[in-house]
Amino acid sequence: ELLEEPHGWHKSRDPIYPTTELHFIMDAFTADDRRFVAQLLTRRLAPAVTTLYGLPAAALRVNDLFLVRYDANGMHKRIALKPHTDNSDISFNILLNDEFTDGGTQFLIHDASATDDTQAGTPFALVQPSVGNAILHSSHVLHEGYPISSGSRMVIVGILSIDGQPPVTRTVSGI
Repeated sequence: ELLEEPHGWHKSRDPIYPTTELHFIMDAFTADDRRFVAQLLTRRLAPAVTTLYGLPAAALRVNDLFLVRYDANGMHKRIALKPHTDNSDISFNILLNDEFTDGGTQFLIHDASATDDTQAGTPFALVQPSVGNAILHSSHVLHEGYPISSGSRMVIVGILSIDGQPPVTRTVSGI
C-alpha cells in the first residue's frame, strides 16, 4: 500500500539531485519492514561487500537507505537521475521490479575539466541488472540513473561508510 501513488512518495529531500523516494527510516515503513530489509542486507549484501572489498562486516555502516522510483508517466514523472558521486565510500542499488524499458545505472569517466559532477563525463558502462540483483560500486565513481522510456522502475539505494569503529559498539574493527 505504501508503494502505491500518491502515498508517501516525495521529491523534496535533495534539490540538487532530485528523486522520487521513500526513506526507510524517515518514512512510514513498519518496524517489521525495516527488520526484513536489515536481515536481507545482512544475509545477502554484507557478505558480497566483505568479499569484494576485504572488509569485516563490523566495519560497514549504512549512512542512507531509500527506495527510489523512476516513472515515465503519471504523477511522479521522473525518468532519470543526472550524473553524480555519492558522499561516502561504497554505494549499492537493488532492482525491485521489471515493469519498465531501458533504465539502469550508467557509469562515466569524470571529465577532468568539469567544474562539478553535474557536467557529464564519458560513459563507459551501462549496467541493467535483473530483479533482485545488486550493483555494488565505489561511491566516488561518477554514475547516473539511466533514463527509462516506459513504465516504472524501483530500486533500493544504499550508501555505506567504512568505519574504524562501529557507532554503536565502538569496538575496533581492524580497519
